[in-house]
Amino acid sequence: MRRYVAAPMRRIVPTLVAISGFSAACSVADPPPGELIGGFRFVATLDQGSSEDRCLFGGSPSQLDFEGILSFDPESRKLWVSTEKVRWEGTLDGARFSTRTPVEGPGIPRRLAACTCTLAFSEVLEGDLLGARDCGQSLEAPEEPGASADRTCPATLPDGSLSWSACGCVVGALREEVEFPADEPECVCIVDGVKQPAPSRCEISYQLKGTLP
Repeated sequence: MRRYVAAPMRRIVPTLVAISGFSAACSVADPPPGELIGGFRFVATLDQGSSEDRCLFGGSPSQLDFEGILSFDPESRKLWVSTEKVRWEGTLDGARFSTRTPVEGPGIPRRLAACTCTLAFSEVLEGDLLGARDCGQSLEAPEEPGASADRTCPATLPDGSLSWSACGCVVGALREEVEFPADEPECVCIVDGVKQPAPSRCEISYQLKGTLP
């Protein structure tokens, strides 16, 4: 597998977005929208898998630690994960959610020392909400929404509203998607110490778990 080597990224979530200047879209002064689900302490562990689309840039930390607030709008079904510097936005389907930043459009531009072109970075944070009694069983999220209904939350109340009181943790993944510019065919990156044509895209993936304080 090819590995795209770059200078250390100085990256602790969400510093990638903050360094890129995108943090102006969301700041500490912006309260989380929707209904509060809860505040979680997240730990993301670098996925050392050998998938062909993985890119492990030099300096990527083996573990990331950050705090985030989950909130939800029952009318639009939108879900947000908010930190001090960045907000992921997406949707909730049962107990499974998928969020990203930027929400749409091209990724956040950034230059890396190992590549001759400007790359575009997007972050995806997705996973499942689990009931408190099930949070110690496994770090693996169910493969399909509703596949393990007895492990998930929220609970539906008689009036149709949702209760988050049974939710105890989040398991899922944090994925950094790297897009290479299609209009720069001469873009090259250092791969194992040798210059190679850049691929169209690659990913940096972390296994994620969030627990209540």
